[in-house]
Amino acid sequence: MNPLYIDALPLLPKKMSGIGHYVQNIVHGLQELNHKTILVVPKGKASLLQGRYPDLEIKELPYRHRTMQLLDIFGLAPKIDKTVGKGFYFFGNYENWPLTKDSRSLTCFHDMAFIRMPETIEKKNLFFLRTFYKRWYRRATEIATVSEFSKKEIEDIFGKRKQVSIIPNSVDKSLFSKKPHIESKKVLKKYGITIEDFLLYVGNLEPRKGLDVMLRAYSNYSDVWKRAHPLIIVGGGGWRNEEILLLIDSINKENTYILRPNGYVEDNDLAAFYSRASAIIMPSLYEGYGVPVLEAASCETDAYISNAAALREVVKQIKLVEKRNDSSLLSMKGYTVSPQTAHLIVRPNAAATSLIEVARSAKIR
Repeated sequence: MNPLYIDALPLLPKKMSGIGHYVQNIVHGLQELNHKTILVVPKGKASLLQGRYPDLEIKELPYRHRTMQLLDIFGLAPKIDKTVGKGFYFFGNYENWPLTKDSRSLTCFHDMAFIRMPETIEKKNLFFLRTFYKRWYRRATEIATVSEFSKKEIEDIFGKRKQVSIIPNSVDKSLFSKKPHIESKKVLKKYGITIEDFLLYVGNLEPRKGLDVMLRAYSNYSDVWKRAHPLIIVGGGGWRNEEILLLIDSINKENTYILRPNGYVEDNDLAAFYSRASAIIMPSLYEGYGVPVLEAASCETDAYISNAAALREVVKQIKLVEKRNDSSLLSMKGYTVSPQTAHLIVRPNAAATSLIEVARSAKIR
């Protein structure tokens, strides 16, 4: 069994991004399948993962991440398989490194928002992505993405010069399942939340998530309606969110209708929020997929989504049922779980299997 080398840089932060969770679930899936997996991290970072992955081999790149980036700018980055090992590499967050002809790689482009909606991307990230994305594409043996929508976006931009495989987002059932009322109530209280039924938003506060549009619609509802439908926002600070924060302050000027947890919500606790919510809302203008819809459905919670193509794809994929008698909320369509939904949500081992199949088809010298 040839090992899979996984770029583990997205796993390093204590507060992982959505991409970090994507890579984490793939690694967990590979472990479930007992597939030999080697994590690859920048120099000096192996110790950060040894406690979390005691059963996996962890190898370090010859340089620190910033040094690797600087070398890459000038075309001097080393071919990492010369020191780490030859084989199949998975880069789960756009960026990749040079390899010899003896190795193969799969690089994941989650979405193309930095091309389609550059005005919604943080300036630093936009510069980085726009500067290097063509190089990363050329360097990859194949490209991965998370949805048919994103696959079409990639092929529209680059043409069909490379194979684009879908390695889907997945949900860990051990974390995301319907929690008992008493248990979830206790978890929410830990974060200063004492209300029972609420609308829930999970994600960054950033322009392409459409929160500003949704909040304006929310502000137009009556006070009676808002008291019956408080909104909890769970997510990081994001960027270019000044208008969003002003809208929240304005809505809460006389009464508190919008609440935020009093601390970072740990992964182990997020299911409690889904379980107690009457519905999640995803007003996104652009998405590569829409993981909160999957996580909510795994917790048997309804979803209201925008018309973003990737969100519609998720709804169709897991066979959510449109709420005919209550189909509109804040200009979004409502959906509820079906008897088939639980069986259609991708689990980590299924996502890992997709990666293994791509690796097996690669011609490793």
